[in-house]
Amino acid sequence: MNRFHSVAFLLEQGADTELADDGGMKPLFETIKPSHHESLRAILERSDDFTGFTIHNQTLLHLLAALGNIETVTLFKGKDLSGIDPQIQDKDGFTAAKLLSARVDLSDHEKDEIMALFPKIPRFESTGEAE
Repeated sequence: MNRFHSVAFLLEQGADTELADDGGMKPLFETIKPSHHESLRAILERSDDFTGFTIHNQTLLHLLAALGNIETVTLFKGKDLSGIDPQIQDKDGFTAAKLLSARVDLSDHEKDEIMALFPKIPRFESTGEAE
């Protein structure tokens, strides 16, 4: 089954894009994975609340840093993410910047491009340490 068609159907039926499950995951959070761009676009058209936490104390920024790619993050360009504190640490003590700096599947250039989209997140050194 195509996930996008399911998401589009639920949105057409008036699904609440802000409703989180027991783990704090909103539909928006669930679509951060790189292969879900169509679903993410559809939810972003109906969602403007980017706040919230998962049960692991992760914000949208944590999920973007841990799971997103440049295309995923670019979909948030121009969105108001000012309500998310970039210094929040998840249950393991990591900020979003720290999670991004630890990713081995992205080049430093790709990490810089992602970081540039979120100017409130402190830049990280190429050593992987947050500034």
